[in-house]
Amino acid sequence: PDDEEGAKRAENMTNSAQPTCLRDGVGPDSPYARAWALYFTRFLESYQKLGLSFFAVTIQNEPEFPAPWEACSYTPYTQADFLANHLGPQLRESFPDTGIFIFDHNKDHAPVWIDEILNNPASAKYVNGTAYHWYAGGMDRLLDGAQGTPNMHRVM
Repeated sequence: PDDEEGAKRAENMTNSAQPTCLRDGVGPDSPYARAWALYFTRFLESYQKLGLSFFAVTIQNEPEFPAPWEACSYTPYTQADFLANHLGPQLRESFPDTGIFIFDHNKDHAPVWIDEILNNPASAKYVNGTAYHWYAGGMDRLLDGAQGTPNMHRVM
């Protein structure tokens, strides 16, 4: 589809993370988000042809960081929508044994992301774990159940 006049979008992927990497968002009718989810499948298929499989993927490394290279940034809400509308259904159909980990950023923000994505039934059903980085913030009790979602599989 054509852009609205004055619409901001990536002319190329360099410096494309903010604010509209996927041109028209991650809603259920977005052909760009659908194509991005399909890219995950093609990536996994390429490795499968080499005899390699993946235990799990994350949606985006450091989704809060507006990277100046090929990347998409997400909020907890947009990651939940992309997962529910596109990536979750695509991977469950094509690679049902490959897990999906949410977040994958600094641990001090993990509870907000976990709450949003796991309290959304449309996205929660596709979540196999939470990936996060240990190098920012306090949160010494993140893994003991006092923070975040009890009994949720967590992986660093």
